[in-house]
Amino acid sequence: MILGIGGLCLIPLVLTLREPLRGATDGVASPVRSPTPPLAQAIKTLWSLRAFRHATFAGALIDFTLYATLNWNAPFYNRTFGLSGSDLAGHLALLSGVGSGIGVYFGGRIADQLARRDARWYLWTPALAAIIAVPCMCVQYFTPQSNVSLLAGYAPAALLSCFLAPLVASAQLLVPANLRAFTSAVLALVVGIVGLGLGPLVTGMLSDLFAAHYGLGQNSLRYAIVASAIPALWGAAHFIRAAHFLRDELANAVTTAARAEPRATVETCD
Repeated sequence: MILGIGGLCLIPLVLTLREPLRGATDGVASPVRSPTPPLAQAIKTLWSLRAFRHATFAGALIDFTLYATLNWNAPFYNRTFGLSGSDLAGHLALLSGVGSGIGVYFGGRIADQLARRDARWYLWTPALAAIIAVPCMCVQYFTPQSNVSLLAGYAPAALLSCFLAPLVASAQLLVPANLRAFTSAVLALVVGIVGLGLGPLVTGMLSDLFAAHYGLGQNSLRYAIVASAIPALWGAAHFIRAAHFLRDELANAVTTAARAEPRATVETCD
C-alpha cells in the first residue's frame, strides 16, 4: 500500500510525458504515425503468425510451472522439512527474486548472442532452459536435505524464467510498430491466465488428490509440484515448433516494413 501511494504521486509526471512515435527506433528513414488497426484485424494478424501462436502458448505453459513452484515452495518446505515462515522468508525471497531475475537477464543476453548466428535461438534458448529445469526440479523436491533443496531451487527459478525476454523480443519483431502494445497485452493476458491463474490452482488440486486417493500424505505436495514440470516440457516442444516458423515470418515482417516505408515517406511529403 505504501508503494502504491508513491506510485500515485507520479501521476502528474506521467501526464506530462509525450507518446513516442512508433517505429522511431527501427531504423526507418521517415517514421510516421500510423493508425492502430481495428481489434478484429489485430487479432487476425497475430493469429496468422504461427511462430507467435506457438511461442505464446509455450510461454504460458512454462509460466504455469514457474508459478506452481514459486507459490508452493513455502508450504512444501514447511511440510517436508518443518521450516517455519521466519526460517524461509529470506531464502525464498532470494530464490524467487534473485533466481528469477538472473533467468530473465541471462535468458535475454544468451538468446541475443546466439541469435546473431540463427534467429531461431530466440526460441530454442527458452526451450532448452525448460528441459534442463526438469531434472533440477527433481533434485530440489526429492533431496532429503533442506539446505541442498534450497540451493538447488535457484536453478529451476532461473531456468524457468529464461523464456520471458526472448518471447517478448521475438513477438515484437514479428509485428508492425502499431501493433506492439497490443501484442504485449495479449502476451501478458495469455501467459498470466495460464501461468499465474492455473499453475498454483491445479498444483494444489493435484496435491489434494494425491493425498486423498493415493495415500501420499505429507508427500502429496512434493509429487504435485514435480508433476507441474510436465507443462514446462510441453512448452519446450511448442517453442521448438515456433522456431520452425520464425525465420520465414521474421523475413516477411522485414519485407512488409520495407514496402511500407516509401509509402509513409510519400504521405509525409503530401
